[in-house]
Amino acid sequence: MPDRDNQPGEITMLAHVRGHYLVARWRNVMFVYWLSQGTVQAVQSIDALFGQSAEATAGKLSCVYLIKDGAGLPDHETRLAVRALHDRHRPRLACLGIVVMGDGFWASRLQSVFAELRVVGGTRTSPMRLARTTTELAAWLPHEHAVRTGVPLNEQELLAVLTRLIATAAVRVQKSSLGAPET
Repeated sequence: MPDRDNQPGEITMLAHVRGHYLVARWRNVMFVYWLSQGTVQAVQSIDALFGQSAEATAGKLSCVYLIKDGAGLPDHETRLAVRALHDRHRPRLACLGIVVMGDGFWASRLQSVFAELRVVGGTRTSPMRLARTTTELAAWLPHEHAVRTGVPLNEQELLAVLTRLIATAAVRVQKSSLGAPET
């Protein structure tokens, strides 16, 4: 149950590659925060974590990609790896949410990459939302997720999780740049 302050509860950090990506799970939602351009190797690592998370939650799992402004466009091989990840996990994927945190040509092109993933790849069986803000995504995901998983999500708790993940990545990058060890 959510507490009075709409705190999200435990967030499980699954992976953090400094300056590149952060992966976490909250309830049965997996989050991937891309801080820089995705790579095939990173997608393969995330693929394994998705499988482990789906097993740990014993049901369907939603996935949220947060993409930092200017993170870089994935190359062709990386897009193919993302498509393969979604194809492989299609039966377990409840919803896919993508927040492109930026604007201009880069953001438009990145949105096109994910639209292509939906048209050419196998994500058509799961609802997908491209959002410009975490608030927009938090307003959309709880209902869609609950319908497909039976697990209710609170919009304010979800927004708090998204905010915490972004802040955590920023703090870890800042500490790392100061020479402090990763935790």
